[in-house]
Amino acid sequence: MYDLSGQWLFQLAEESHCNEVTDLISREFTRNEPLSRSLALTADELHPLMTVLVSKAISFGMCTIVCHRQDSKIVAACVFQGFIKPWVSDPSALCPRGAPLFGLMEQLFASGCPDRKRDAELHIAVTDAAYSGYGLMTSLFIFNHHMLVKQGYRRIWAALSNPVSQRLFLRFSSAIASLDPRSFIWNGQKVFAGADLPEKIVLGSRRMDDPVTTIAASRPCRKILYHLPAVKKALAKFPLARQKNFSS
Repeated sequence: MYDLSGQWLFQLAEESHCNEVTDLISREFTRNEPLSRSLALTADELHPLMTVLVSKAISFGMCTIVCHRQDSKIVAACVFQGFIKPWVSDPSALCPRGAPLFGLMEQLFASGCPDRKRDAELHIAVTDAAYSGYGLMTSLFIFNHHMLVKQGYRRIWAALSNPVSQRLFLRFSSAIASLDPRSFIWNGQKVFAGADLPEKIVLGSRRMDDPVTTIAASRPCRKILYHLPAVKKALAKFPLARQKNFSS
């Protein structure tokens, strides 16, 4: 855990955080992610899937959060997964109307990253809309970088469907592949439409041996650079991954 400015705490999520993280992700994803809005997904529909993913991520030390120091409210979260074995083999079983979205993401990943045994996927990253503009996600990515290095991952992949997440993530990573969601066919139909759809969704990738300072430099915030030593100190006793069988 580390404190960026005296106001925020950055840490691994614990079991006691599971419900709050699930609620935050379900609410903010369906509210702000263009593809889910195109499908008119609701937080209630996404919630069962997020409950499983968040619980699994917490149990493997792969869910990070930002809390407000004063009231411990969770205001941002990231959920990761290793590529060894999917935690949910059929996400559409838990969120049926999200099937086209899951199919599109699967096609995007298949087009860009063939060898992923030692890689991690950023499943989802959200910030409470009431706390945007603080640079919290950039700072959380610094924490995530060290967390993934400690757990032995060599690369992180992310499907970026929101223009905001594309701008943020691609400041310190590379675009590997992209797809036009308007041309995606699901069950014989083009299912994604709407004025706010991005022109493309992007598969981004970042090597974990790239200097973490490239993340800090992507956003001019001296406090981020000042606290890099604190991040490293806090993570010195970081628990090793419980999902370590990279050879399988």
